[in-house]
Amino acid sequence: MTMRDREQLEKMMVELGCTGERITNSGILDRIVQVEYQTVTLCGVKMMHCGIALKTENPDRPFLVVGDPSICIDESNWREQIGKKISFENTFDKIWELEAYRFITAPKAPPRELPVRDGFKLFDAKPIQREAYQLTKQDVAYMQFERDEASDSNRAGIIVGCTPISFAYHCKPEEIKAGDYVVFINENDTYHCSKEVFNERNIT
Repeated sequence: MTMRDREQLEKMMVELGCTGERITNSGILDRIVQVEYQTVTLCGVKMMHCGIALKTENPDRPFLVVGDPSICIDESNWREQIGKKISFENTFDKIWELEAYRFITAPKAPPRELPVRDGFKLFDAKPIQREAYQLTKQDVAYMQFERDEASDSNRAGIIVGCTPISFAYHCKPEEIKAGDYVVFINENDTYHCSKEVFNERNIT
């Protein structure tokens, strides 16, 4: 199929209301960074190859695609302009197939789940960075516990370096273990997080 055939097909899809994802000429053309032609003679047969370089994440290392060459059965018909057109479209066809394979095999986002509670909505959480300190056996051994009546929360205290750190906890004191984390969001939001929960929520 030629590029013109694909353009006509794209126009037809638009007219018929096709709204799904698809590969387009323009989508491939936007990714081309270089096109180069080379004419060679093999076994007495003259042919032209077209190499198309596509952009990648590394600008110094594009991905090169070379399709079938343009060949004349009668060399008297050889015209460079025709050779370039045919060899370019042959390589473009190959890119189209590669793009189709890339699209079909690319990981797809899982379907969005519906809320399980009436009246609730699902929201995507914003990614954030957290400061966190991992508790040692010594921290746990010398940890001080107190009840903060002002905030109505249980708090524990440790010394990190030379700085006293106070954090909230929502478990039994004996459930705070070495390997757990103290997470700092701000001065008013510092809390204990078990190692298991922390590893589920964060990239460590």
